Amino acid sequence: MSAVSNRKLPLGGVLMALVAAVAPIHSLLAAPAAGAGAGGEGLFSGAGAGSFYIGLDYSPAFGSIKDFKVQEAGGTTRGVFPYKRDAAGRVDFKVHNFDWSAPEPKISFKDSMLTALEGSIGYSIGGARVEVEVGYERFVIKGGKKSNEDTASVFLLGKELAYDTARGQVDRLATALGKMTKGEAKKWGKAVEGTTNGEKVSQNACGKGTSSGSTNQCGVNATSGSTNNNGKINQAFTVDSDTTLLSAAGDTINTTGMAGNINSLSKEDKAVVAGAFARAVEGAEVIEVRAIGSTSVMLNACYDLLTDGIGVVPYACAGIGG
Repeated sequence: MSAVSNRKLPLGGVLMALVAAVAPIHSLLAAPAAGAGAGGEGLFSGAGAGSFYIGLDYSPAFGSIKDFKVQEAGGTTRGVFPYKRDAAGRVDFKVHNFDWSAPEPKISFKDSMLTALEGSIGYSIGGARVEVEVGYERFVIKGGKKSNEDTASVFLLGKELAYDTARGQVDRLATALGKMTKGEAKKWGKAVEGTTNGEKVSQNACGKGTSSGSTNQCGVNATSGSTNNNGKINQAFTVDSDTTLLSAAGDTINTTGMAGNINSLSKEDKAVVAGAFARAVEGAEVIEVRAIGSTSVMLNACYDLLTDGIGVVPYACAGIGG
């Protein structure tokens, strides 16, 4: 799985900042450098003596996640389907619990203004400092209500057969059907027919009731040779074979006709067919995205602009990191 996101955050490249009147919520903790003796004689003794310090800042930010996309690492994901909003009970990662007729969901996240923390460790000498700064932000997914907060973050990654069925992409579906083997078609038929009202769905997908010369039938029964104009998917494909439907389409199978039949099904029946493709032929990835965390590391060189007589010190920093 991979995710692509565009962010308005200074996480890469060179960051130049001028911060005036900065007072961290957590005070800087400074300790004399190792080797400094009680009499002031040591490695860093004298006017130029420096010290190490650590700091923890609470830094509200206005960062955001833009154009978030998710897909399998192999690039086989065609689309994303959300979990049914009205699904009752605990989250159950089964294909029939996903909304195959819903439009492509937009996965968006809340801004992280209240959850941005930064920690640093560095060395200062005089008004100059060198430090390593580590920041963390957390972006929580939007859209969940109290009643469905567990399901708002669950999605199914659909592949070509399931996606083209659900979205009505007839030409693409016909091409994808042609790449399916007879053995896979047999498994698909069993998966369709094993659902409630699945036998009727299977018959409609195979062009039930059409004449023997029609071009929208699944094909010819491999055992009897009779035209499958009243049968089901599982009657058209009875033999486990690695032969693709496209290579057998010359005189027995019309994948374009099958795609048209599937596209003419009701929304509910399309969901049955798409779910059967995902369960029995292609497989599908189910993901849960509750939040995204972002960690940044910066190397900063800083200089205190004023150091005498005031408790709040303005300073300038130049940093590089990501």
